[in-house]
Order: sequence, then C-alpha cells, then structure tokens
Amino acid sequence: MLDALHHDAGDVSPIVAQFNAWQFANREQLTEAFFDEIGSALGRGTVGSKKTRKQLLQRWKRYAAYLKAGAGAAQHLKNLLIGGLVVTAAFVGIAATQSAKVVWIIAGLLVGLAALLAWSSKAAALVGSFIEPGIETGRRSLEEVKLDLAGTLRRLAAPLLVVIDDVDRLVPAEVQELFQLIKVNADFPNLVYLLLFDRTVVEKNIEKVLAVSGRDYLEKIVQAGFDVPRIERARIHRILFEGLDEMIRVESVSKRFDKHRWGNLFFAGLQAHFKTLRDVNRFLSTLSFHVSLFRSESSFEVNPVDLIGLEVLRHFHPEVYRAIASNKELLTNRIGRDDRSDEKRKGVLAIANEAAEENRGLAREVLKQLFPPVEWALDGSGYGSDFDARWYRELRVCSGDVFDRYFHLTIPDDDISQAVLDRILANTGDRERLRAELAALKGRGLLATALDRFEAYKETVPLDHAESFVTALFDACDDLGHLRTGIFEISPIMHADRIIYWYLRRDPDAGRKRAVLEAAIGATDGLSLPVDFVSLESSRQAEEKVPGNVLVDLEGVRALQTLCVRKIESAAASGRLATLPELPSILYRWKEWGGDANPSAYVRDFVKTPDGAILFLKAFLSRSMSHGMGDYVAREHWYIGLKSVEEFVSWEIIDAVLKGVSTESLVASDDRRAVDAFRRASKRRREGKPDYGAGYNVGRDDDDDWASSPD
Repeated sequence: MLDALHHDAGDVSPIVAQFNAWQFANREQLTEAFFDEIGSALGRGTVGSKKTRKQLLQRWKRYAAYLKAGAGAAQHLKNLLIGGLVVTAAFVGIAATQSAKVVWIIAGLLVGLAALLAWSSKAAALVGSFIEPGIETGRRSLEEVKLDLAGTLRRLAAPLLVVIDDVDRLVPAEVQELFQLIKVNADFPNLVYLLLFDRTVVEKNIEKVLAVSGRDYLEKIVQAGFDVPRIERARIHRILFEGLDEMIRVESVSKRFDKHRWGNLFFAGLQAHFKTLRDVNRFLSTLSFHVSLFRSESSFEVNPVDLIGLEVLRHFHPEVYRAIASNKELLTNRIGRDDRSDEKRKGVLAIANEAAEENRGLAREVLKQLFPPVEWALDGSGYGSDFDARWYRELRVCSGDVFDRYFHLTIPDDDISQAVLDRILANTGDRERLRAELAALKGRGLLATALDRFEAYKETVPLDHAESFVTALFDACDDLGHLRTGIFEISPIMHADRIIYWYLRRDPDAGRKRAVLEAAIGATDGLSLPVDFVSLESSRQAEEKVPGNVLVDLEGVRALQTLCVRKIESAAASGRLATLPELPSILYRWKEWGGDANPSAYVRDFVKTPDGAILFLKAFLSRSMSHGMGDYVAREHWYIGLKSVEEFVSWEIIDAVLKGVSTESLVASDDRRAVDAFRRASKRRREGKPDYGAGYNVGRDDDDDWASSPD
C-alpha cells in the first residue's frame, strides 16, 4: 500500500496518520480523536509550503467543528427532550397534589426549576458551539466548507494515509461510529484509509448494531480488501523456540533441561496451543516472569521443562492450573496397584476435565507428562519406588518435596539496553575502551546478544576507526565457539565475522583493507576469530563467484594465512591453543596453511599425558541423534570419528596413554564422555567395523557396542 501511494506521489512520501481507535473510552472521544489525529498529521506533513499546510489545517478544523457540533447537537437534543419530560412531570405532580402537604409542592418546584436551569445552560453552550464554525467561515454552509477543504486537499503533492489498527477490538457501537466517520469523509481527494481488523469479528459487530449483513455493509465502504496470510506453524514454533532458548541458555537452567522430555511434552501436548504470534509473544512474556523467580547465578530451583508445561496450562487453561495447585497429594503420591480406586481415577480425570471440552485431550496429555505418578489413571502405566529419588533430584513438579515451589512469582531483569549499544558505538575508535566494553558484556554472558544487536550498526561505524574496531573484535570474540546455537540461528562467531566483513567491504580501497586486517591480526590477543575470518575469506577467494565479494586479492589472502600460522604457533608454544573450543578447526587451518609437520608434532607432544589426551579428545567429540520406539524427538549421543583424530596423531598412541585411566575416576562428565566415546570408536576399529562419522548411523539399534553417553 505504502509503495503504491509513494509511486503515485512521485518522489514525495505520503503523510501517514496512525489512529488507534480502541484507546478511547467512548464514542464522543472517538469522534474527537479521529479529527484531531488527522489534523495533527496534516499540520506536521512535509508536502506543500508552510502557508499551504496552515491553510489546510484551518479548513480541516472548521470542517471538523461543524461535524462535531452537529453530532453533539443530536445527542444533547435527546437529553433535552428527556429532561423536558422530567420537568413537565414535576409540574404535573405539583398540580395533581393540591391537597398534599406544602413541603412536597415546594420540593417539586425546586427540582423542576433546577433541572430547567441546568438544561437551559447546556442548550446555550450547545447553540454557541454549533454556530461558531459558521461565524468563523463567514456563515458558510457545511457543504461550502467541505468543498473548500476538498479543493485544498486536491492540491497536495502526496496523499494522506490514515492507518487505523485493531478495529476488531472496538465494541459494536464504536465499530459503527468509526465506519460512519469513514463513510462521511471517504470522498475527500488525497485521503486514503487503511483499516486493519479481523473481518469476521467486525462483520458480527456490525450485525449486532445495525441488524444488517456485516459483509454487505463492509463491501459498500471498503474499496479493496486484502487477506493477510496466516504464518505457517513451523515459523511460529521457530520463534517460540528462539524465545525459549534465550531463557534457558544460562548454565544453571540449561543443565537441568532434558531435551528428550521436552520433545515428548511439546509434540504430545503443547504445540497445538501456539497458533499465532500473539499466542507466542504473550506466553513468552509471562514465562520469562516465572523463569527469573527461580534463577540465580549457580542454580535453578525447579525443572525448566515442567515449568514451561505448567505455564502453558496456566496461560491457556487456568482452571486446570488451579485444580493442579489444589491437588498436591493426589498428583504427587505414587499409588500402588492395590490403591488405584475409581474415586482417585475420577479425581485425576476431573482435573483434566476442567479444560474446555475440545481441549481435554491436550490437557490430559500435559498432565500425564508432568505427573508420572498418575499415568495409571490416564493410560494404565505405573512407576516403581526408585523413581521418587530421581524425580526429586531432577526437581520435578511430581515430587511432593518440590511441588510447592512452582506456585510463586517474581520479576526478571536481563537485557541489553540502548545505552550499552551507544557506548559501543562511541568507543569504536578506541581499542582499549571498546575491548573493555565487550569484555564486560562477555562477563555478564551478554556478548552474543550484543553482537546480534550490533550487527544492525555494522555499516555505520566510521571507516577511519577500522584498525581499532577490528582489533577489539578479534580480542573479545576469541572463545565464542562453545556457545551452541540452533539449526536456524546465526552463531555468535558468525555474527562477528559478518560485522567485520560488511564493515570493511564499504572501503573501496583493497590495499587499505588488507593493511587493516594485517595490523589487526598482528596486534590482537585473539586467535579463533582471526583464523575463522581468514578461512572464510580464503573460501571466498577460491570460489570468486561474484566479483567484489572478496575483500583482498589472492596475494593478500596468502599473507593473512601466514600471519595466522605465526599466531597459531605462538599459541601452541604458550599452551593457550589447547584451551580453545575451536581447536580442531584451528589445527586443520594450521595444517592447510603451514604444512603437516608442525601440527602433528604439536599434537603428539600434547597427548603424552592422560590430561592432555582427554583435553584433545573432548575437542573432537561430535553429537548424533537417534530415535527410539515411541519417541517424538531424537535421543542425543556423543561419538568420536577416529579418522579426524588420525589427521594429527595415531589413535593407538592415545589408546596407550589412556590404558590405565578408569572412567569412574574422572570427576567431570565431559571427560568421561570423551574417554567412553574414544574407547567405543577404538573397539570398532579393532573389530574392523566402520568409524562413526564415516557414513555409519550412530546410535543404530542393532549396534551392540553403542551406549548412551554418561550424564
């Protein structure tokens, strides 16, 4: 719509008036606000001279005064007629009670006279407001004022677009009033209305007031109707998942998040509740309120999956939620087969039946997933006594010792303010200050969020800040690889790559871009981001599909690779290389750009001790997903592909180093996971079976060697 209006108006943008009709309390305010909002838009418009805008605004006000006065006259005339009947009744009452007590006669006279005086004063004010527009315009008629205004509007260089949103939120009488206003003023030139509403709701409201077909009524007023397509469910779910990811990313929350349980709960009972973006946004808003209550730096007091499930019930089925809160004993006590009475079964079913009839199946499924102790009442299954301790360790709502924690409230506070972004922008020319700002954000766990936000500003940073700006990013973004992202998300390190790439691409001088990168890589304390960035630039240079995509020429890329190799060798000598999450990719680049000898020698020395071997193996852990019978989502497994390890060292060397290491002696779960994965891979190699990651389906049910990784 805006594009079409802009095209019709040439190079001049249309004037836009935003009118939120539902914000006003009654029909009188609606009418007044309608004219005031359009008048304000005309006054601040940029089309025409100041004199023209002033003349247009004056004529609009005169026209509005006529209509508002006329509408007021109709309403107050009705009030005067009603008031006149009351006054008349007072005098009739006096005449009919000649024999009554004198006090009642006097009271009747006083009431009647007071009412007459009050309505007379209103009538005088009304008449004054009605004739005032006529006095101001030389006693022109309404039609003359309207023609005068139409002539002025016709001379505008661009139209006025009146955008009216949320029409379906008005009560029926207000809907009628709004469309009447539009109908009366629809024939003005250069005045266009864009109405946003749910057609079905508005049609029903019109039918309630006018007792006519709402569809026919709209067709007489609306010239062109457009249906906004529904957002596909996959996209709605993706937005939901992104919001949930933000909430549970903190380690204290994520370490209690069971993806397997979450998938079963979501696909079985939750997904059907999220049909629109409004559903998602309202839910995430209230969920974040609850998440912050239980979260601290080092712990999370409840199970995040159960908290989400309960919040869905509270938000979409409040009656079910309240019934759960009132039935702790029934829902948390594990009931043996001999105690499973019909009365208890009916009590469980009654909780689910608090939902609307069409949603009871979903409510039962959520109830079953959250409260295993009562699954027997829903599908006949049961759990042994050994689950009680496990449910408590997992802080499940089905544990009687944890149940009460789920029914509290608090207010969250964790976000990136505009003030932080402004400070980053202000310090792009000062490496140390910018580095300090980014380090502070990293310390608060907000650097990834800041990079995401800052990408919108990547092309506004002054080019003369290039060296300090790029160097500070290389400094601060050295260990973002450990921040896992979803399939559809852009990783933090990719955000940093994109910021640097698009920032430098603005500079037309290839030599200057090369000089900036060489200076930044030489000066930075970072390694992961410089290596990743040069690797991407090398790929762009090799492909060279689109001219101008590369920042530097082939000679420049080779010079940057040489610089990176020197940085890698320095990090290897200091011991820092082994601690970087991106160790495998850095080793591959070292081998690619500097030859095989030095990386292989480094790794052989690195894995001489059990600690070094385990640290090396953890960097090569890969994840695979497999499905079991009855699962809605895949299970998570971890493995090591020996072919990747053998790029740098023989697997037999590592096997010999770890020969005396018992996994039970390892404290850290990721250490145990790495050793177990390596030993499974080694066993397969000895038996002549293919490596994981070489086209073999990890986690295959018929693989006797496979076992889930330890927690």
